[in-house]
Amino acid sequence: MQTSSYIGKPVISPGGDAYGYVTGVRLTRKFEKVSCIECADENEEEFFLPLRAVLACGDAIVAGKARLTSPTGLPSPVGKKAYSAEGRALGIISDVICGEKALLVIEGEGRTEVPYDFVQMGETVVVYDEPVKHHTAKRAPKSPSEPKSPPAREVPPLPMNRTNLLGKKVRRSVYDDRGMPIAVAGERITPAILSVARRSGRLLELAVNTITQL
Repeated sequence: MQTSSYIGKPVISPGGDAYGYVTGVRLTRKFEKVSCIECADENEEEFFLPLRAVLACGDAIVAGKARLTSPTGLPSPVGKKAYSAEGRALGIISDVICGEKALLVIEGEGRTEVPYDFVQMGETVVVYDEPVKHHTAKRAPKSPSEPKSPPAREVPPLPMNRTNLLGKKVRRSVYDDRGMPIAVAGERITPAILSVARRSGRLLELAVNTITQL
């Protein structure tokens, strides 16, 4: 299961009432499965769904009334920068494929899938050539320092909780209050588009317009 398959989907009640939409997911200890679903309502107020609340998941998520007072599980690494053990920039984490052998998807020069056991995660993700130990009492290897000068494919900081929309195509054009296009139909979402949509209060509309672009 790809975590990106949840992002942007509307969340509705069994009776069809709109609760909001999915902004992100949190994962179990080894990324085997989703721990809880992060959502936002029409006022961009966050709420958290336990998996037991999900009654159906298709083009929309049908959910019961159960809510969590605080999120459970580990934050998704999507949007974090990835480096090799030698400090070479590999790209950014664009998705997580959950399962018994979880994979992290890196988008850089191309698309690469890396086993969970081969990475260490902190503010950045470090990819090793062999499995590393996780969750031990030993101090984790330090992440390589950021390059002093930006790499050729440097990715700007992404807006919090919306990074999973990055790279998806817009189904219908989204405009601001002045009628200026924020994103044109068929265009792929960039960090700049996310930033403009946030400032214009159009994040919900942008997310809904990408729900079929998995």
